[in-house]
Amino acid sequence: MLSNKVPFTMSNSYSSSTCHICPVAKFKRLPFQCHNHFCTKPFDLIHCDVWGPYRHPTYNSMKYFLTLVDDHSRYTWIHLLRTKAEATSAIKSFFSLIQTQFGVTIKQFRSDNAKELALTEFLKEKGTIHQLSCVERPQQNVVVERKHQHLLSVARALYYQSKIPIRFWGDCITTAAFLINRMPSPNTKNISPYNLLYGKDHDYTVLKSFGCLCFAATLNSQRDKFSPRSTTCIFVGYPLGMKGYKLCDI
Repeated sequence: MLSNKVPFTMSNSYSSSTCHICPVAKFKRLPFQCHNHFCTKPFDLIHCDVWGPYRHPTYNSMKYFLTLVDDHSRYTWIHLLRTKAEATSAIKSFFSLIQTQFGVTIKQFRSDNAKELALTEFLKEKGTIHQLSCVERPQQNVVVERKHQHLLSVARALYYQSKIPIRFWGDCITTAAFLINRMPSPNTKNISPYNLLYGKDHDYTVLKSFGCLCFAATLNSQRDKFSPRSTTCIFVGYPLGMKGYKLCDI
């Protein structure tokens, strides 16, 4: 036995005195407690984070994307960014969008401590509580971190399936968000985020295969009697606020 070999007495009694060496030498973080809690109404809580930079800029010089997720519906908004500094203006525009389209003010806004998300004064003016995750604790912003994983996995599938150049990765991300928002999810009891947010189903007949061959009609102003009546293109997404598709001339 060890107690028979050491030159001091070992006691089984517990001492309430604190040992300062043990925490310094052996301290470990407590395991993160995951809570699957959903807010009861849209825009009670918005999760936010910036992804990037990606080493290959898009064709219009985008290197980052801002992700905003509604906690209740899990509906996701994506903003492509050239620099991290553009995140602040994108978030302010998002607040205006929600106020105008839904008539509500976001109650709580959760992000990490990134400098580009320093919106203290703006959020105070809006009456929005800013929830900050602790330093080096991305688990505390787990909703948007997992959303990034989901977005990137779908975007990679679109990229490899379509075989388009890497400079179109931004369109892969925005299209991934468009599709995820309209697909039922077990996290939302097999109801789509779109349905939870807008109270109706999306028209699935508008969906097209990303990267497929398509033809865009030539504008009348650019036609003559022998001009081609269409241009060969590939389908690269669904533009926001437009009744049409985003095409790339090949």
